[in-house]
Amino acid sequence: MVSRLTYEHEMEILNELDFMNEQQEFTRDNAVWCDKTIKKLLLELHFIRNDIINK
Repeated sequence: MVSRLTYEHEMEILNELDFMNEQQEFTRDNAVWCDKTIKKLLLELHFIRNDIINK
């Protein structure tokens, strides 16, 4: 099973989540970033699921 997300992508996601956690307010830009990231992670889960099924 191979992840399509690179280590750099994973660290970018974690760093952005840490940054947002420190902010006092949640902006539209934060919401857009979260939406894109959730979609990216759901796609990754889909690939992992397919890898498991196809084994």
